[in-house]
Amino acid sequence: MALTQKVSNAVEAAYRRSDLFEKRRQMMDAWARYCADDDAVVRFPARQSA
Repeated sequence: MALTQKVSNAVEAAYRRSDLFEKRRQMMDAWARYCADDDAVVRFPARQSA
């Protein structure tokens, strides 16, 4: 729902703007913290040339 592009009617669009905006902001803040966390990065060993 955070990436939904189009809403079919004005009532649903207004509901989504008002109620879900704060939830979306919190989710994106959490994602930013996760992406910035070096411990969350999976490191693969360097590939050895053949």
